[in-house]
Amino acid sequence: MKNAKVCSRLAVVLALMVSSASLMAAEKSTIREQDLAQAFVITLNATTVNGFVSIARGRNCVVQGANGIPTLLTCPEASKTAPVTTAFKIIELSHDECLADDGMGPVVKRCDIKDPAQHWDALTAGPTHVKNFETKRCLTSVGLDKPLKLQSCTGSFAQTWVLPQ
Repeated sequence: MKNAKVCSRLAVVLALMVSSASLMAAEKSTIREQDLAQAFVITLNATTVNGFVSIARGRNCVVQGANGIPTLLTCPEASKTAPVTTAFKIIELSHDECLADDGMGPVVKRCDIKDPAQHWDALTAGPTHVKNFETKRCLTSVGLDKPLKLQSCTGSFAQTWVLPQ
């Protein structure tokens, strides 16, 4: 039983090493289905709040002052809107290398949670599309050992993925 566990762990380590080596050897602009096999998914929730940060019971607010420097001034007369929360995924293919849409197709870039090209809409449970938030295109398979594409989302089998949980 111990040998089976050790062999199983070694197989996982070897698979990770092979996956990392294949990613490093492949051109950064080419992503294949096998590259997604060991992916990690990071889910981030971003909340955007419109309005002003205020002090002194709402009389004074932080606003953009001269030269873009935040400054405390009398609050302007502006309507406040409700916060908007957006959830997106970052798909890490290997250590600090993430899936991105560069506008031409899927690429591997250094992970940057602020990079909208790396923000994906996808469910983490069950089959799902993997759609880029910025370009609104879906990750699409064109066959085993062939570079992936980003195309209009159709819900086809070639666009149905299962993300790691």
